[in-house]
Amino acid sequence: MPNRILRDFRDSPTMSALSDLEERMFVRMILTADDFGLGLASNLHATCFPVADIPKAEAARALANMATAGLIRLYRDASGRELFSIIKFGNKPRATSSKFY
Repeated sequence: MPNRILRDFRDSPTMSALSDLEERMFVRMILTADDFGLGLASNLHATCFPVADIPKAEAARALANMATAGLIRLYRDASGRELFSIIKFGNKPRATSSKFY
């Protein structure tokens, strides 16, 4: 099971510029990405919104906006699969101990 550390991005200008849908989709992409921040872009609509009534075109626009904002990179591999890469996925948290301990 991959380890996921969600960072606090409430004060990020890039994240603040995203729509609510884009922000939700980005967080869900973090949860679906592999240990290197990579994943299939072709099935993100079904993966991120399995029960929500979000049109595929709207999810595709959200994905394109995240790429334009520099949060993700969209590309095709040698076999033609549509993939995504979360740009700063490998950043390590700065803290080495809890501020509450």
